[in-house]
Amino acid sequence: MNSKIEDLRLVTVVSQLASGPHVAIVGEASSQATSDLRRNGFHIEFFRDVGQVRHGGARTFVVLRPDLMDGFWHVAAEADLVVVLSPDQTLVDRAEASLRSCGFRTHPRQFKYCGYSQDEREWPLFVAQRRPSAEGGILSQPLERSTAALQLLSFLGGFSRPGDRLLIVGDDVDVQDVMRTSTSCSAILSDGADGPVDFVLFQSNASIEEAVAQEAAAAAARLTPGGRFLAVFPLPGTGERVPDVLAGIRSVGLTLEKVFVQGLSPRCLHDVTSVERPAGDWCAIVAATDPVISNGTVRFQDTIYPSADPTENLLAFGRDYGNPWLMRSFFGMSVRTENREVRLDVARRLEAASARTDADRGSAICVRGYDVLSTGSHAERTAFITAAEHYLAGVPENPHALRWQVSIAFLCGLLHQEIGELDAAVRMYDRVVDMPWIRFSPTLGTKPAEAAYRAGLILERAGDLEGARGFLEERGKGGRSGNE
Repeated sequence: MNSKIEDLRLVTVVSQLASGPHVAIVGEASSQATSDLRRNGFHIEFFRDVGQVRHGGARTFVVLRPDLMDGFWHVAAEADLVVVLSPDQTLVDRAEASLRSCGFRTHPRQFKYCGYSQDEREWPLFVAQRRPSAEGGILSQPLERSTAALQLLSFLGGFSRPGDRLLIVGDDVDVQDVMRTSTSCSAILSDGADGPVDFVLFQSNASIEEAVAQEAAAAAARLTPGGRFLAVFPLPGTGERVPDVLAGIRSVGLTLEKVFVQGLSPRCLHDVTSVERPAGDWCAIVAATDPVISNGTVRFQDTIYPSADPTENLLAFGRDYGNPWLMRSFFGMSVRTENREVRLDVARRLEAASARTDADRGSAICVRGYDVLSTGSHAERTAFITAAEHYLAGVPENPHALRWQVSIAFLCGLLHQEIGELDAAVRMYDRVVDMPWIRFSPTLGTKPAEAAYRAGLILERAGDLEGARGFLEERGKGGRSGNE
C-alpha cells in the first residue's frame, strides 16, 4: 500500500470496527498505517500468507493479499471481523463470496467507508463480520441482491437527521441493524411504539401501491413537521406503477422530495425524481410532511443542536420562530430538503403568510434570494433586491430576525455585484458592516468580514486605495459593530 488515502481508510475501518486489540495482517501494510494502528492501541502481527496465521488472540483479520486467502478457512472460525483491501476487484469479489460461504456477511458499515459505488481511484474494499443474518432478512438473500439492499439502505440512511426517532415498519432485524449503523438516530423503533416520530422507513418485498399509500397515511399522522417517510419496494417492468404509488403518497398530504431507482446488473443508483416511469429493480421514495402546516400537538425539540448555547441566541429556534420546525427541513443547510422546488414552494408560502419582520419570513426571503443569485435573470435579481428592502427597512422582532437582515443585506450586495452595479454593491456591503450583528452571535461576524473584504477589493480595482484600506481594516476587526 502506498496511498495515503488507503492508509487512512485501513486505519479508520480497523480502529472503528475491530473486536479487540489484536489484529492479524496478511500481506504488507505501510509503515505509516502500522504506526497509526499501534498508536491507537492495537497489537499488530504480520503474516506472509494465511497458512502461517497463528490464532494468538486475534479476532480481526486484515487481508491485503486476497490471492493468499486459499488457506484462510482454517482460521475463519476464530475471526469476528475481516477487512479485505486490494487494487484487484476480482480478488476482492472472490474473497467476498468465500467469506459468505464461511458464515460471514457484509458489515452494515461497509458503505460508510467507500460510498455507494467504489470510485475507480480507490482500492476495492470489503468488510465482513461473523454474524448470521436473520432468517428471511434482506441480508440472507443471494449475494448480489443482499449487497445491493445493504448499499441502498445505507445510502438512504443519509436522509435521517441527527437525533431522529426512526420507526421501521416491519420486523426485519437486518433492516434495523443496517439503519442503526448508517444513521445518527437517537432511537430505532419497531411497530407498536407510541408517540411522534421524525422518520419512518417502510421496506416491502411486494410492489403494491395500496400498501405504500396505507403506510404513508399512517406515517403522516405521526411524523413531526418536515419529518420524512421513506418507502422501498421492488420495481417491476418499466415502472408503470410508480405514478400511482406517488399519487397515493401525495393523497395523504405528504410532499415528494426524491425518487431513486436501483439497478442490480450492473449495480447502479439514479435520481429519477423528474422521470415519469423509471426503470430499474428497486425503487426508493423520500417524502415529507409539510413544514409550513405545523402540527400544534407536537412540541418542538431540537435534536440536531442539543448542546447548550452560550450566546443564548444562536440556537433559540423555539423562542424566535413562529414555526421552529422550519430549521430542520427548510433552512438548516445540512438537514433541509434537497429538492429545490419544494424549498421555493415553502419560501413563497412563508413570505405570503408571515409578518413583515419576523424570523420565519426572513428565512424564506434568504432561501429564495440565494436561488435567484444562482439561477435568476438580471430582471429577477433586480426585483428581488427591491422586494428585500422592505424586510431590511423594518425593525427586527428578535435576534434571529436580525440574523436574517444581516444575511439578506449581504446577499443583496452579492446580487448588485453580480449584475455589475458596483457602487450599489459597496453601499450595501457598507450597510452590512454597520449592522449590530454581534447582538445575535459572534458567528455572524463572517458576513460583515466578507462584506468589508469584497467592498475593499471593488474599491482597490477602481483605484480608490484609501477607501479600500478603510474597508480592509474593518475586515480585520470583524466589522464596525464587532467591538460593541
